[in-house]
Amino acid sequence: MKQEGYESVRKNGKRGYRVIELSWEAIEQNKKSLAIFTEEPEPEDNPPETEKDLFCQPEG
Repeated sequence: MKQEGYESVRKNGKRGYRVIELSWEAIEQNKKSLAIFTEEPEPEDNPPETEKDLFCQPEG
């Protein structure tokens, strides 16, 4: 959780989280790693022409 800006703490037998300050470099690194999962996929060379083409497998 430290990467998200939270630090796990325990006080008087209770668990909780403390918000921590991230450095600018850590924020940029988190943004870049998130972009890997959220960026648009590369376009296909031959995209299917219809929705039927997406689900139908050629026989044979």
